[in-house]
Amino acid sequence: MSQGIVEQLRNTGIVGNAIGANTILAYCHGGSHHCCMFEGQLQPRLLDSHHYYAALGSGKLSADPFLRFLVDVFCPNGQPTVPESIFLATWAVQHVIDTNPGGVAGPIRVATFVKDQAGNFQAVELPDNEIQEHQQAIESAANALRDWRDKLQSGDAADDAPALPELLPPE
Repeated sequence: MSQGIVEQLRNTGIVGNAIGANTILAYCHGGSHHCCMFEGQLQPRLLDSHHYYAALGSGKLSADPFLRFLVDVFCPNGQPTVPESIFLATWAVQHVIDTNPGGVAGPIRVATFVKDQAGNFQAVELPDNEIQEHQQAIESAANALRDWRDKLQSGDAADDAPALPELLPPE
């Protein structure tokens, strides 16, 4: 696939020998959907059930480690659901907007693939109010972490810890 794309670009005169591109191709094959990333010299990387998240673009360096953190916290048993994925993607994009000023800006836009009545996948952009709901959930999650931190610092987090065993005096 990469070779075909490179050949087409060269034949049209769009590029010379230096090709640098970052894109994601989502497609259906064999009745299921797939996703392939192309990075740098159009090297393909198929995303699968074990490698299902990645970032592209100017926010990649900020997004990739944060995505790993989110996946470790929210996806210990494997791939997230579509609503969970939207939440995690929204949080990752918001993180990049907050930490990479001038590189990535809002508003956040999210699209998903859904099957239409004929069974074909269609890209559907989420409305702003749904993205805002995810942003409110992000704030709620951040507040829960701050509450946990405050309890930890105050010692309240240990209130439900089992009592230490009594030490017996030496014989």
